[in-house]
Amino acid sequence: MLTAFNPRSIVLSDKRNLVRHRQLELSLRMQCAEILPVSCRSPDGQWQELGFVVPMTQEAACREAARWEQNAIYWVEDNELFLVPVLLEGVQTQRLGDWSSFLYT
Repeated sequence: MLTAFNPRSIVLSDKRNLVRHRQLELSLRMQCAEILPVSCRSPDGQWQELGFVVPMTQEAACREAARWEQNAIYWVEDNELFLVPVLLEGVQTQRLGDWSSFLYT
């Protein structure tokens, strides 16, 4: 569970968040031949956010996330899903489990 608060983190209006999401998509498309739009949500459905699956290194993904002031990224490696902090200070990478258990249709 994330309990740390980063004073640099920001909360955007839905409209501003959508604009930045589109800007991020354009940036990613310039860097990667293929990206896959996804909708991420908590298991209880209380939280949802649009995102992308991209073929890039974790280091590059974290740099891009920091550029867009994202607190964390999801990372899949060896079929395991991780939550990797980017701007969350004092928070360690968290193993969340088998990534396919987080796929919803």
